[in-house]
Amino acid sequence: MTVELKAQFVKSAPCAGVYRVAVDIIDAVNIDFDVLVFKSADESYSHVATVYDLETWALDPVTVPGCDTFFRGRGAVVNFDSVAKADDFISVTKGRLKLLANQWNEVAGAFEGTEICDITSDTTS
Repeated sequence: MTVELKAQFVKSAPCAGVYRVAVDIIDAVNIDFDVLVFKSADESYSHVATVYDLETWALDPVTVPGCDTFFRGRGAVVNFDSVAKADDFISVTKGRLKLLANQWNEVAGAFEGTEICDITSDTTS
């Protein structure tokens, strides 16, 4: 099984000192599109999902008093105060998407397959 993710990064500078990166997952093969994780409390972007996140967090924000909860989505906009930080974000995000694709391939790929079992009744004498 091959896992593929395609992300689009759009860079802009909407005003002086603000460097914005919009990241959108525009294609996904053998993995869910919603691989970006957000904090439920304020709906701010948190990180690229891990395998745990894919299996744990829903697609809608859910808040539980006293607990940090998250949800998943497929697009985020993040602002930075320097070009270097924005470029670092893009580089790190690409690396984490690649890591997620590889890890999901290991988890989901290991699940696929065919198993043939011979079941024989116990004999009594």
